[in-house]
Amino acid sequence: MISDLTTMLKKLVLCALFSLSIENAEAVCHTDLPSTAPTSDFQILFEQDRFTPKGVVIHRPTKLMWRRCPVGYNYQAPLIGVPGRAEMCIRDTTLRDRLSWGAAINSTTRASFSGYDGWRLPNIKELASIAEYQCFPTINSSIFPDTEGGLAGSAYWSASPSEGTANNLALTFDFITGLVLTNPKSLQVRTLWVRDTSLDFGQDIALTFKHPRCQNCHAVEATNFAVGGDANGVGLPSTHSAVTRATLCSSCHTGDLQPAGEIDPGWHAAPLANDLRNLNNQSLCDRATEVPGSATSAHAHLSEDRLILWSFAPKKPFGGTFEAAPPYHVEAWRDSIDLWKQLNLPCPTEP
Repeated sequence: MISDLTTMLKKLVLCALFSLSIENAEAVCHTDLPSTAPTSDFQILFEQDRFTPKGVVIHRPTKLMWRRCPVGYNYQAPLIGVPGRAEMCIRDTTLRDRLSWGAAINSTTRASFSGYDGWRLPNIKELASIAEYQCFPTINSSIFPDTEGGLAGSAYWSASPSEGTANNLALTFDFITGLVLTNPKSLQVRTLWVRDTSLDFGQDIALTFKHPRCQNCHAVEATNFAVGGDANGVGLPSTHSAVTRATLCSSCHTGDLQPAGEIDPGWHAAPLANDLRNLNNQSLCDRATEVPGSATSAHAHLSEDRLILWSFAPKKPFGGTFEAAPPYHVEAWRDSIDLWKQLNLPCPTEP
């Protein structure tokens, strides 16, 4: 009850400030109120250069990924020192920026954005979870940038229909006032997409470690590891020379066979303790969280170690028969590892 009254008071304060703030169309934050969506609650994802932010962000408390701009707007990343290139949502005149409820639901069908699939319309609780009641409009403008030609704050469709008997009503969340409103489904309203980011170590990461390319590098010192393949089909190609612990792989793995990475461990055969064969997902996860001497963290090792990046190289080295390891593209792999890090490197509780 007290919590509800506190929330209502915050909304009333913001509504009272509406007439004072709307003229400037700028965010006004009141630090005497508690922050409900601080910037620290969000993880901004970056492009391959690691410096340019993407148009998507992960909300840490709910583990949901959000588009940073409404449908009908494109994210413009800032360029330091370049006038006019502030972080902004730029209007895409080829797309409608306001949709009916039915069109908003359908807009996510087979939708792909920023390299991610599985987008959907958020429910009303999910929209409310990113509201910043410390500010007017009630949205964190550091995470969800201003829209070209208008406030970032606006009403947005949720996937939640009205609980009343009328089937022509649905709920919107108003990021100007922070209120939940009931509107006719025919109303033209903005849309913001969300997607789930739950990670299954067994399906998203372990499959890579179980791939022959990884098994080959991690088992060359183990017994019954045959040149030409063992009984399970795992082994170095028949054209590959014998390898010992003292062998430096980099003497042959040059050029295209040594993908660019920030960490060069000095390629050599892995010790027996790093044999990845016949391990269940839980054991593989335990190994993955270990930090080798070549890296400062498990995340750095998995994201930038050249030995690991080689697993995703499209060419089959030395006449080998094994295609690149899943997810078959190094950036998709990095995205999975970044998400795993953001989730605090969880390991499965079941084998």
